[in-house]
Amino acid sequence: MPRTAAKNYIAPTDYTPDVAIPPGATIKETLNAMGMTQAELAERLARPASRLNQIIQGKRAITVDTARSLERVLPYPADFWLNLERNYRLTLARLEEAKALEQDLQWMRDTIPVAELAKRGHIPAGKNDATRFEAVLKLFSVGSRRAWEAYWSERIEAAMAFRRLGSRPLHIGRIAAWLRLGEIQGQDRTCQPFNKRKFETALKRIRAATTEPPGVFEPLLDELADCGVVVSLVKEIPGAGVSGATWWPGGSKAHIQLSLLYKTDDQFWFSFFHEAGHVVRHGKDQVFLEGQAKKADRTKEDEADRFASDLLIPPAEAAKLPSLFSRNRQTLHDRIKAFANRLGIAPGIVVGRMQHDGLISPAYANTLCLKRKFEWAQG
Repeated sequence: MPRTAAKNYIAPTDYTPDVAIPPGATIKETLNAMGMTQAELAERLARPASRLNQIIQGKRAITVDTARSLERVLPYPADFWLNLERNYRLTLARLEEAKALEQDLQWMRDTIPVAELAKRGHIPAGKNDATRFEAVLKLFSVGSRRAWEAYWSERIEAAMAFRRLGSRPLHIGRIAAWLRLGEIQGQDRTCQPFNKRKFETALKRIRAATTEPPGVFEPLLDELADCGVVVSLVKEIPGAGVSGATWWPGGSKAHIQLSLLYKTDDQFWFSFFHEAGHVVRHGKDQVFLEGQAKKADRTKEDEADRFASDLLIPPAEAAKLPSLFSRNRQTLHDRIKAFANRLGIAPGIVVGRMQHDGLISPAYANTLCLKRKFEWAQG
């Protein structure tokens, strides 16, 4: 078949296409203009017809060798075909990246509390989601969304101990954000290897400090690093529903993180000593998810609860709590204060325990005005 002149070639412009057109489309147009079939071209190129068809569909790339062969059969030089191939592959990659980015951005909007993190200054404010996404990856120290899901989701679901509000479903992104802020806070803390004996001794000093304002007991929490336990206080992430967590970064030290989710002194101290119970009683790789724990894990949660309860109010003293009850509010108020003073703990802890044991109602407990409110100094 004689070769005929091809149609005039129009050089590509600098516009950004929204669809990737394989070089095979130009080959088909050229063949139509020349009156040549794919089978004949395959024969002239000494290539299998199936392989040529794959090139035309964009499933196989045009190599330098193929481009040189096309140059000899069709009226365009080898670099023309190589440039078409290059532009096609670049456009494919760009479109795939754009699609993946949109999926990443949607994941970020659905999963990560970006507004809260921006409010706290951890990621940029504004509406540029692509910039925020990069900042989110940097904040969580991961290379991609898939890496975030593999690392943080697995870490939360299988390697953390939580005290949560009720049994609401976990919001992984909000919990991960709260944990990451605590992790960052604790990274620069100098911490000795864990010493169980020293830690248990320090817990007794901290128990006595429950009567003091935060400015007094916070330095005591910092001193726990000498026992191998880092304590971080991180303001709660709305919707996370987590008041405390415990984990072992590197395995040689423990990290206790508290959020002031409940804001009253009894809840704060119970959460602290509950997490301390995990440190003292349980292994470094245990899994505790309150409300969604397996039966064995629930046993560990109960053990941590008992550790906190017994340390704050020993069982022999707890047995005396029913005798404190009085329908006279002032009398009950005075009895609780005297009982707490004798034990050397905050009166709010006694109120919280009586409330938990069903000795007084939450409403009646509130009228006693013995619980202290803890608020963040900033924010």
